[in-house]
Amino acid sequence: MPHTKEQLRSTALDIIFGRERLPDAIAPQRTLGQSVAYIFAKRENLLDPHNLFQNVELAGTDRPLFDEVFWDLVIERIIIPGTQGFDTPTNRFRIRSDASPDSK
Repeated sequence: MPHTKEQLRSTALDIIFGRERLPDAIAPQRTLGQSVAYIFAKRENLLDPHNLFQNVELAGTDRPLFDEVFWDLVIERIIIPGTQGFDTPTNRFRIRSDASPDSK
């Protein structure tokens, strides 16, 4: 099911600020986009409860919209993309020290 840009942004912020959590065993291996896809799949009851390591990806119009969301968060000074040791700057990021959990 396609999601709106606002739904993608809201879910990304929930993950960034810890309002939505992924299982500890899988969180370190997931990019922010994969994490958003996982949360959507969980909310929509699309996950197999017996398979913790399901590969869930954003698809269709969600992927390009999420790219916009990611870079909006960079421009808004909420996250900083990390490039050291990773293939692309969108794989990993860190939260800016002055970012507010109240960001909407």
